[in-house]
Amino acid sequence: MQWADAVIMLRIQKERMVSGIIPSEDEYQKYFGMNEAIVKKYSNVLVLHPGPANYGVEFSMECMNYKNVLVREQVKNGLALRMAVLKHCFV
Repeated sequence: MQWADAVIMLRIQKERMVSGIIPSEDEYQKYFGMNEAIVKKYSNVLVLHPGPANYGVEFSMECMNYKNVLVREQVKNGLALRMAVLKHCFV
């Protein structure tokens, strides 16, 4: 994240974890999860996630209080953006 302007977190699909690619949610959170310490350290990096997020796995709830974490805004604007793109494609 040192050189990034933005990072996009992705939702793990818990229903697919049975294959064993990710041994546990705890291990995923430990190595790939976004937590408050990371968000504080890289406060200049925008953090995005398309939703729905698995809180406690991909994100700790404390992350959501930082101004560089734009997850709620991204989710809120996602529907309108998709509608505009579809309208543009079919008109």
